[in-house]
Amino acid sequence: MKNIFWFACVFILFATGLVTAQSTPDRYPIIPRPAQLIQQNGAFLVNVSTTLQIPAQPAEVRSMANHLAEAINRVGGLSPTINILSTPTEPGTNQIQFVLRPDSSLGSEGYRLRVSALGIQLEANEPQGLFYGLQSLLQLLPAPNLGTTQLVEIPACQIRDKPRYTYRGLHLDVSRHFFPVSFIKRYIDQMARYKFNQFHWHLTDDQGWRIEIKKYPKLTQVGANRPETIVGHYEEYDPQVFNGKPYGGYYTQDEIREVVRYAQARYVNIIPEIEMPGHALAALAAYPELGCPNTDGKPRTYAVATKWGVFGDVLCPSERTFSFLEDVLAEVMALFPGPYIHIGGDECPKQTWRNSPFCQRLIRREGLGNAHALQRYFIKRIDSFLVSRGRKLLGWDEILQGSSPRLKLSAGATVMSWRGIQYGVQAARQGHGVVMTPDKFCYLNYFQSDPGREPLAFGGMLPIQKVYSYDPTPAGLTPAQQRLILGAQGNVWTEYIATPEQVEYMVWPRAAALAEVVWTEPNRKDYTNFLARLAPYHLAQFRAEGVNYAASALTTLPKERLLSKATNKPYILLTQPHPSRPDHGGMLTDGIMGTLGGYEVVDFVSFWGRNFGVVLDLGQSQPVQTITVGFVKYTARDICLPRQVDLAVSDDGQTFTPVGTFPANAAEQGRRGIVRMPFALPAGIQARFVRVLAQNVGRVPAGMRHPGAVAKLAVDEVTVD
Repeated sequence: MKNIFWFACVFILFATGLVTAQSTPDRYPIIPRPAQLIQQNGAFLVNVSTTLQIPAQPAEVRSMANHLAEAINRVGGLSPTINILSTPTEPGTNQIQFVLRPDSSLGSEGYRLRVSALGIQLEANEPQGLFYGLQSLLQLLPAPNLGTTQLVEIPACQIRDKPRYTYRGLHLDVSRHFFPVSFIKRYIDQMARYKFNQFHWHLTDDQGWRIEIKKYPKLTQVGANRPETIVGHYEEYDPQVFNGKPYGGYYTQDEIREVVRYAQARYVNIIPEIEMPGHALAALAAYPELGCPNTDGKPRTYAVATKWGVFGDVLCPSERTFSFLEDVLAEVMALFPGPYIHIGGDECPKQTWRNSPFCQRLIRREGLGNAHALQRYFIKRIDSFLVSRGRKLLGWDEILQGSSPRLKLSAGATVMSWRGIQYGVQAARQGHGVVMTPDKFCYLNYFQSDPGREPLAFGGMLPIQKVYSYDPTPAGLTPAQQRLILGAQGNVWTEYIATPEQVEYMVWPRAAALAEVVWTEPNRKDYTNFLARLAPYHLAQFRAEGVNYAASALTTLPKERLLSKATNKPYILLTQPHPSRPDHGGMLTDGIMGTLGGYEVVDFVSFWGRNFGVVLDLGQSQPVQTITVGFVKYTARDICLPRQVDLAVSDDGQTFTPVGTFPANAAEQGRRGIVRMPFALPAGIQARFVRVLAQNVGRVPAGMRHPGAVAKLAVDEVTVD
């Protein structure tokens, strides 16, 4: 009956000309975009007599009403009265009503919002539906106006909304860098605004153990602290440079409980991650007996990692280790009431197990065959323990390794597909729930615009438009398998993110784009429309709250251009570049400098074990005073400066006259970078053609990261002045 009433209202609105076909983004700047929004003329104006009407139960609705009243006060200086009703009443004039009313079509998280000149009614099946409807209503309030009061005018509309996916997640790594409870709460606040409902808290790794475990105090006494931290990227310097500053931090169990309660009030479930069997150096440093012993039976010694990467030392699959992990997980489960416990499972090197007599005996005893199956054995043991406690295992897609019928994971085990899409497809076809988080779409620690203008980041490139373009449900799945795609998650790994401000810079506004990916049906997505809703309204909200969002994510910054007599002039390469770094046509004279972004070398022409030679045609004979060549110095990647550079000029392109030989220091180490070498020619040189020959040193000199390896030359822009 209610549905008939709803559609009748829509028909009347269309018939009377009060509805327009498309919602105006700047009038209805709701992110994520609702499933249905019917725009109407007019608005509801909050005044001194406006009241909020809420049900007596459940109690959490009162906090929602308080939140709305506070928001109205911040915007307009008004303080609406909150009235608690024992039974729902018909909408009254000048009221904002919160109503819990059965409607199976909305599910547990859907809501219906009606705004007219007379009043506002927000309806849902469950309190969380009211909460998400409240987030949409808050986004219809006027944007902040530098603290000055203004009219609180809410545009008339009818919204019917529910999410596409049940899992809408953001992740935060606190192991590489630690963030205080106050910031974790702030992070959760921003998540809730955009209707995320899962916070994946990465609490342990090689570089730090961040959660108090009562039974094993050395996990935080030892494992939470490292003596220093590498400076820059793993390969930024050759040799590596460290800051010499002790680093540590962890959350007490009381702090964990406080954050869990805070998140629950915002309908955010927290998923703790305890990494195993790899990424466990912090645990091994605290309790070395958990590692595989030396051949003499004595425990090895370990230290909390001071650099990034993957380490060969992993937990030993012994009964002592499993007892330890069950004790740890028991305390973790007592703190986190949600259904999922994340156990990592990624990037576990197997060589330690292959070299371990104990592991080899275990492989033979259990009929496992190899170390990959031993990982499945390890994961299966933990899976069974979690199931026995009524929980579900969640792990990175490597938990699928070592498949065998005997070691089949439980039906509730859920896979996070991070190494691409294919592992999510594999998991769904095996009947497992899947959270899609492929790095190319979901790693918010990647660069978001030109790396040359961005703060240090992990690497890769993930602009906001690419985030928005993602569809978490892969093609090629049956309807039943599609239902196993639970949603998607944005990940924030913090090797190069040391402060709360930098976390926010990397996350926002890209996470707002991801919020629409996981909430809004694909046929309602429109990138241009999204941008119109995002700016200026949401950016004004960020500024008002001091959220350090990345404006660069929304601007196209042209690369710096080097202009010279050689710009856009043709040239002939005298030696062929390596296929992995070819010349894409004019790269050496297009005026666009290459960049070193993260671990990547971008827009360079590379010569592995070969010399570099080029002849430039300046078009006509003219004075030539200086020739400048850009070389990459990245000796940790075996990219060395040349041994020497020989220059020659010609008027006919056939007969060349040498004009200078310039030695270079191919053994130069230090920080990686682009070295632009200017070579001054003798006075009075005039030529049309310029030849540059750079001699590769051949083998990486002694004292570098990989002495004796094949040396590479990487060449950037060549300019002539």
